[in-house]
Amino acid sequence: WMYDFASKQETEVTTGAGRDATPRFSPDGKQIAYVREGTELHVRDIASGKDTRVATGLLWTWPLLAPEPMAWSHDGKWIAYFSDDKRGFGNVWVVPAVGGEAKPVSGLANGGGGSIAWSPDGKTIFFDTQQRTEDGRIARVDLVPMTPVFREDRFQDLFNEKMTPRSDSAASRKQGTGTAASGAASAADTTHAVKIDFDEIRRRLSLLPTGVDVGSIALSPDGKTLVFSAAAEGQQNLYAYSVDPEHEGPVVTRQITSTPGGKSIPQFTPDGKEV
Repeated sequence: WMYDFASKQETEVTTGAGRDATPRFSPDGKQIAYVREGTELHVRDIASGKDTRVATGLLWTWPLLAPEPMAWSHDGKWIAYFSDDKRGFGNVWVVPAVGGEAKPVSGLANGGGGSIAWSPDGKTIFFDTQQRTEDGRIARVDLVPMTPVFREDRFQDLFNEKMTPRSDSAASRKQGTGTAASGAASAADTTHAVKIDFDEIRRRLSLLPTGVDVGSIALSPDGKTLVFSAAAEGQQNLYAYSVDPEHEGPVVTRQITSTPGGKSIPQFTPDGKEV
């Protein structure tokens, strides 16, 4: 169902027998991905009502619902989701949002985990993973081979003179190409088209050394910080970990809450300033 806060009206989105769960809006808000009966991943166009089954598998169903079991890519072209194999190992798969061949991007003996985060630049997927009695970890999968960022590169940039071409402000105003137009262009440039190199992609998985028993995760809107729930000394709190390739100094896990009670399923505000 959908609820419209302006009109205070409820609308039934899906119908039929069985359970539909974990709806997730696409980045443009025009589609909803959801799981039917724990075995089918569907995408529904809100305006037209067109409903497409894009993938099948051993997914998730009530009451065994994961906190963030799927994630849209920021260009709206792909969906990442958890699916179990016949041995009960859960791994992350990706499928085109319009339907097509689904492919795995991880191959762990993963006995737990239930939250996925897709980086804003479309190049990385993060997810939590638990293996039997071991502490929870955060796995990182590079969707394309990554070139390391070296400090020497930034140092060299200091000597590269950047020339800013002059513009005729009057002509810009006449043609409507002033600040507003340039701002719109900048906004458009932030949407990166996602490309995935599936060749040996499982070799491009690494585990982040957080040092705590990780639960559900969330990635900041700028893609630079992971926040997650974790248990330490019998107390559950939220922690932060930098995944910024240009982070200065050693990367350490920072505790950001210290209050009693359980905490899970963190979410960032759109501006990234609050959780």
